[in-house]
Amino acid sequence: MRLLTNRFWVFSNSSKRKLAFIFLFILCLLKLTPLTSLTSEEKTLSVLTSVFHPPWSYTVEIPPFEEFVSTYHQMFFVETGDRTFFKGRECCSIESAAINSQLSQIVIVMTSKTLDLHLSNCTRNIYERYPNVKFYTSTFAKVFKGTFVEGQEKRYVPTYKFAKTKISNLLRFALIYKYGGFYLDLDVVTLKPLSDLKNFLPMETTYPK
Repeated sequence: MRLLTNRFWVFSNSSKRKLAFIFLFILCLLKLTPLTSLTSEEKTLSVLTSVFHPPWSYTVEIPPFEEFVSTYHQMFFVETGDRTFFKGRECCSIESAAINSQLSQIVIVMTSKTLDLHLSNCTRNIYERYPNVKFYTSTFAKVFKGTFVEGQEKRYVPTYKFAKTKISNLLRFALIYKYGGFYLDLDVVTLKPLSDLKNFLPMETTYPK
């Protein structure tokens, strides 16, 4: 006990005394466990955890599609690759729609059940800043139910080269058929208001060179 007291006394009277008080103040703000009940190793671990894993780094559970409420003006994006975050180009597409489309909601239907916000800064930015962007998780069977493509998910063969593309296309048709609105790919940037448009699917055209 005397050794620990002497060490603290030397430290508190050194040139780093102010730093020690700042350190203690930060610990209080972060609401960590009181210092008296922590070992030196636990103190270090707590500080490192708070610095390198802030609250937004945790995984977010995506609500099920059953909670989705359709509105008059809405746009759909789909992500069927089971990814838990979006790439920069995809974030640009979502963010431009959130800002410029003037639609009531931008709906992102994903096959993943979680969002890992610490894996992509732009994904975290969209999740936190744009309340009109809604994330939902679903399966193909749930969306297909009650549509002209019901049961088609049973024909899905993962080993087929274009299987993912084809079933994703069916998902887009089923969403518009059941809920209205329209769909855009995750590589399309929205530059103007789209509120005058409703219930349509865009067609990609290849122009001759």
